[in-house]
Amino acid sequence: KSVSAVKNATEHGGEIFICAQRSDSVDNPTQPDLYEVGVIALVRQVNKSGANLRVTVQSVARASLISFTEGEEYYTASVAPLSYVSENAEEAAAAVRVVKDLLSQFPPTNNKATTEAFRNLLSISDANVLCNTASQQMGLSKEEKQAVLAESRTETRLTLLATALSTELEIVNAQKKITEEVRKEALYCRAKMYLAENQYGLAVVDLTPISKEVRTANGAEAKYLLAYCYFQLGSTDLAEAEVMAFTKMQTTQQYWLAKSMILLADINIARNDLFQAKQYLLALQSNYRQEDDIQSIIEQKLSELATLESNVTEEETL
Repeated sequence: KSVSAVKNATEHGGEIFICAQRSDSVDNPTQPDLYEVGVIALVRQVNKSGANLRVTVQSVARASLISFTEGEEYYTASVAPLSYVSENAEEAAAAVRVVKDLLSQFPPTNNKATTEAFRNLLSISDANVLCNTASQQMGLSKEEKQAVLAESRTETRLTLLATALSTELEIVNAQKKITEEVRKEALYCRAKMYLAENQYGLAVVDLTPISKEVRTANGAEAKYLLAYCYFQLGSTDLAEAEVMAFTKMQTTQQYWLAKSMILLADINIARNDLFQAKQYLLALQSNYRQEDDIQSIIEQKLSELATLESNVTEEETL
């Protein structure tokens, strides 16, 4: 279907929407299998070599996927263009310098980009163009690329890119293979550092890869913290989705699962759904058997909830 979409766009001069799959193993993706943010692009060149198709596109704008329908030959998408927001020109300029300094430290032989393309990176003056180009050319992971793409605040985009480049540079300079467990531990420790500094967007980047495996204590905690970060960032839907995904995963880490359910109550409180929040807390109170601080946290939450309910009742009376 992708080939048909490219062919149609080429023949009719139309635009094509490109977004990444969450998992490459899914042959026929549905909307939950796709990242919400991608790019609207124009197809500039198509080269076919045997069974392979090489497509050159020009990005027009970032966009958020609203919905798509499956046609006989290709998918048709409904998208909403997204704009960038810069709140602090001095911060952005400083971040651009940091990114370019990191780029200049990469040994030429290890660059994922060609030598010419790499030189072009250092000459880019527009901060968002730099983010878009460098994140695609410098060997970042799909999760790191998507984090940069999905972020609208220019200063945060540059910070995310700098963090990813710094990690990549450390790996290149070390010139040795880092085992998956060591990498996860490093990401875990750095995420906890970001959390301590209330840098929730940066923490999300590090927590995402290590939260996929919840059978370990660190992995389960990462899953909870990922939902917590989204909640702190005001993304209650994403926070809820992470908690619900956690409940469907196999884990013996009941403490972090319980913490996630308490967070789910907080999410519903934020939505002013006090009844649903109370139901989650009462259900957890009845079923949780481990001897730790969960029950005391539940009691505190129920007390706070009772105060909120009382205030609502008084307002309704008035």
